[in-house]
Amino acid sequence: ISTDGFRRNNALSQRNGSLEFKGISENLSYHINVLAHNQFLELPGTRSVVTLRSDPRGTSTPTQFNQRNGYKAFFGLSYSPMNNHEIILDGSYSFDKSQANMGEFSDTEIYNYQISPRYLFQYNLNQIEFDNIIGLDLIYADYYSDRMQSDGTYYYTNFKMTDKTSAIYFNTNFKFNPKNRFSVGARYHGNWLRASNSVTPGAYYGGTYTDKSPESFFNPQFAYHLGYEYVINNYNTISSKIGRSFRYPNLDERIGLGSGFTNSTNFRLGPQKSHDFEFGHNLNYENFNISTTFYYMRLRSEISTTDNSFYNRNLAPTERYGIENSIKYSFLNDFNVENDFTLTQAKFRGGERNGNDLPGVPAFVNSFQINYSPVENVSTYFNVYYQSSSRPLNDFRNFQIVQKGYHTLNMGFVGNYKGFKVSLALNNLQDKIYYNYAVGSGSGVYHTVSYYPLPGFNTLFKISKEF
Repeated sequence: ISTDGFRRNNALSQRNGSLEFKGISENLSYHINVLAHNQFLELPGTRSVVTLRSDPRGTSTPTQFNQRNGYKAFFGLSYSPMNNHEIILDGSYSFDKSQANMGEFSDTEIYNYQISPRYLFQYNLNQIEFDNIIGLDLIYADYYSDRMQSDGTYYYTNFKMTDKTSAIYFNTNFKFNPKNRFSVGARYHGNWLRASNSVTPGAYYGGTYTDKSPESFFNPQFAYHLGYEYVINNYNTISSKIGRSFRYPNLDERIGLGSGFTNSTNFRLGPQKSHDFEFGHNLNYENFNISTTFYYMRLRSEISTTDNSFYNRNLAPTERYGIENSIKYSFLNDFNVENDFTLTQAKFRGGERNGNDLPGVPAFVNSFQINYSPVENVSTYFNVYYQSSSRPLNDFRNFQIVQKGYHTLNMGFVGNYKGFKVSLALNNLQDKIYYNYAVGSGSGVYHTVSYYPLPGFNTLFKISKEF
């Protein structure tokens, strides 16, 4: 991939390569995959309230960039000792190196090792069908990152972290009869983190920060889900699900975006937890399909940035609830329309900001699309996308000017000729200036927001073939 991007200092150059070997016999199969990647991405920075309109293609960071390269080796083995029984073993090793100039320089390396055995089996008991999986995940990661004031200087801080994960899980689907299905699953996840950072005194504008001694953390978590599905008749199906989920912060989130001025990190950043409730209905009648889901998420310790600093933290209790809906109607075999929309409310439910909106979450998103295939192997589409307004990121106090809603018109063509897949996408037909990512200042000054404009009218042409 090579592109100069929509904005100045916005070029992207990316090269990917992969090689795969496969083998199969009566009850054994395997594959080995090796991938390599190299990416150079220029970083154009933000636009202010004024320059968003006067010069949306401009840059505030004409020399900043991020370069990544690395490789990954993956293997998979599947063995079936008997019918309805399968043993799978997956493993991988990956290395990723990134170097960046983002006002200051960084040099980061991540080594990751993973092995995941699992056992799948099916059986019937008293006319009840059981479909089961039991598995284990073992992961080990090494992280090294040097931060420098300028290129070629000695690091002002060096981060070292090891992240170990051991998790066991299971899932069982019960089919009592053609109308009733039930599922249950659980996961116990142990995570051991050891982190430290060493400092070079005076390496950042004469700063006198001191080393932080190594810290070790163990914070086990568990997840579960219970699900039920009932087929009312040939056209209607209802489903419900409750569960508990979690997300550990990754290593970059624990460090944050601290610089030599702040030397701020939050190695103790905790996992995000959520209790989830969901109810859905699906109607499938001849050429008409409609699917609707109502959901509620009750979160604790949601991972987020702070108002006016450069590190991450766990928020006060929050909640998210809403509706997801998808409709598709086929007038003819070669002509159909589809519409997808989401209604969402995301708010604090505790703490000093109780009732405030969470930043960056639009209340309404809708996508309407018409698909038409005039001849065999050729199709075209016309799409209208709309996203409502939202609070800019970082605006936890809900006092900044809101991020505007927008809509775009898009169309495209897709074809297949002698095994070649061809596509042409025409995006943002109005050539409008818009954005869907803005960051509010934590300074307390009203209408102080940084914008990241998206491309005007653009085209994307692809040709691909599988050999």
